Order: sequence, then structure tokens, then C-alpha cells
Amino acid sequence: MKPSRARLLGWRDRFATHLRRDILRFWLDHDLDDAGGFYGALDREGTPKPESRQSLVLIARILWTFSAAARRYRGARYRAAAHRAYRVLMTRFHDRRYGGWYWTLDARGRILDGHKYLYGLSYVVYGLAEYGLMTRSRKVLGLALSAFRQLDAVGHDRVRGGYLEAFRRNWTRELGHYPIGPATQRSANTHLHLLEAYTLLLRATCDPLVRDRLAELRALFLTRFANHAGYTHEFMTADWRPVTFESSYGHDVELGWLLQEATIALGEPADDPPTVRVAVEQIDHALKYGYDRAHGGFYERGPALGQATKRSMNWWSQAEGLIGLLAVYATTGDPAYFRRFEQTARFVFARFADPEYGEWYGYLDAAGRVTRTMKVTPWKCPYHNGRACLEIMRRMEALAAR
Repeated sequence: MKPSRARLLGWRDRFATHLRRDILRFWLDHDLDDAGGFYGALDREGTPKPESRQSLVLIARILWTFSAAARRYRGARYRAAAHRAYRVLMTRFHDRRYGGWYWTLDARGRILDGHKYLYGLSYVVYGLAEYGLMTRSRKVLGLALSAFRQLDAVGHDRVRGGYLEAFRRNWTRELGHYPIGPATQRSANTHLHLLEAYTLLLRATCDPLVRDRLAELRALFLTRFANHAGYTHEFMTADWRPVTFESSYGHDVELGWLLQEATIALGEPADDPPTVRVAVEQIDHALKYGYDRAHGGFYERGPALGQATKRSMNWWSQAEGLIGLLAVYATTGDPAYFRRFEQTARFVFARFADPEYGEWYGYLDAAGRVTRTMKVTPWKCPYHNGRACLEIMRRMEALAAR
């Protein structure tokens, strides 16, 4: 049965309250340091670890989150947090000598790792584009385009398509250490976040080269990364031969809805058949092999065609799963997807959301017990769950208006 308008708006209101009261407030109350920046780590209660390293991923994601929240609510504290993140990004992480942004700094702002990894730079583009939309600043959108053009000039593979992903500080190729995976291979993870960033950048600027690269990335996911058995090849060789045959369920469900957003940004219909096919395949595969049907929630990993073997759960897979389920429900009208959305949402509020101190726990074991209590780390930020709340609110409003 189709959910009622009251039911849809009830979910919207619950996630809106959760976003402002439990997620954003936690960051505003605890993560602003005394030096005009942000702490790199907070424990469950919000107590900082002052000597923690600072990561580009964390800062760029904070920039995106508070810029997006300020666009939705126009709150002064949200705008101030976005301005702070922008200053940190530009004054501490930006490499004035070679261009680009450092991967990590120590707590005092000294370079720990000056590599230019496209995974991190994708979030710079994403964060700057959102901040530019919030501030309505041509200068900031110009910076977002400049960041895109630099990573594209160096990283884009003009022969085979896609991107090389790892570079040293001076933009020479890195063939060794790469925190995402083997530096000589193509990762779905990096390409997925480039797809995400270019989608927003195209909407913000209408730049023709961004359009071309987004169209290329979309085609790569439709024809290379996404396997029609319903999972994504996490790594491929430089000439696009699959290396891995496992499922990361969170990335699979994230791909589905981000691919739909890219398709819409390119001017294609939301029900474009190849895009819908992949989105549905990814969700169905994750629900079949990587989902706790009794309680709700997506597991972490498993073989391509078999039940999950790593049955722990992480916060970001639930956030992306919520959006993915709602997106496929909106596209297909199949109420089974909405029922799974509601089951997952109830599970998240019961197990991941911390009712005492706010924010979400990062990880649960197979029995649903919290295994790590840190609320902020170089990787854990307000972006996945904050964006999930914003997307759920927007999508519930659209469904209610039908």
C-alpha cells in the first residue's frame, strides 16, 4: 500500500529533528577548536583528542555538510561553521607551491602527508561547490572549477577514460602507498566520489568540460564498474579488467542513487532505463545477500554471489542505504522498498543513533553491539548521516507532493 502523506511527512519531520538536535548540534557544541578549526577526533561524549591528525576528507566533508544545512535552514551557526571549514581548507590544507590540497596535517597544521589523492580532492570539489552555492559566490565556484581542472589535467586518462588516482605532492605519479587501495588500479570508490562531486559542480556551474567528464564517469559505471549481477567491482586494472569480485554493500547502494542524480544533472530523465536497471540491481543484490531481514541494516561485505561474510555494520552504509531504498521506491513505486526503508530507519534510530550524547556510533558487531565509540575520526564526519537526513527530507516532500 502506498504510504499516506502524513506518514511521509512524519518521517521527514523525524529526520529533520534528528539532524538539527542530534547530529549538527553535536558538531557545533564539541568539534570547534580554539584555533579557528576543528578537532580531528572526539570520543563518544564529545571530548576532543587535541593531538589528533587533521584529514582533508574530514574538513572537506564538514564544509559540504554545514553549507548544505545552511542552504536548507539559513541558520547563522551553520553558516559560521561552513565559513570556518572554508578558511581551514584554504589556509591550512591548500598547497600554495604546487596547487591542490594536502592529505593530512598534524594538530598544529604541519604537513604529515602531502600526497594529492583524487579521493580527497573529490571532496574538495564537492565541498567548494556546495559552499559556493550557499554563499552565491562566483569566486568560490571558480575555485571549485579550478580544483576540478587541476585534478582533471593531471589525473584524467585520455586514452582509456577514467582517472589515475594517486600523486605525490608535486603531482608526479605515486605507484606505491595509497590509502584507498592499489595505486596502479582504478577504484570504484574514488570514481564514485568524483561522480558525486561533478554532479553538484555541473548543477552549480553548467561547465561543458564538467559535463563531458560526468557523462564519461556515468558511462564507466554503467558499462565497467557495475556488474549486472548486482554488485560493483571495487578495483579494476588500468585497462578496465575486474580485479575484485566482492560486495561492499554500502558502496553498491550508494552508487545506485548517485548514478540517478548524475543522470538527472546531465538532462536525462529520472527513469532512464539503464540507470534505473543498475540502481535496482544494486539495491536488490544488497537486500538479498547483505541485509539483516530480521532487524534491518546493511552488513559490510561479502562475496559477489553469496551471503555476507563480514556481518558487522558501519554507520555510512546505513545512511547510504536509507537514501538508496527511498530513491528506488520513488522510481519503481514498489512498496517493498519503502517497507525496507522504514525497517532500516527504525534500526538506525534504535542502534546507531546515540540518544544520550548525540551523533551516531560508527560500528556495530554482528549482534548489534557497539564496537567503537569514537564519534569523530579522520574518516567519520557529519556527511553521510547528515546528507541522509537532508536527502530523506527532500525526497519525502517530493513523494508527499505527488
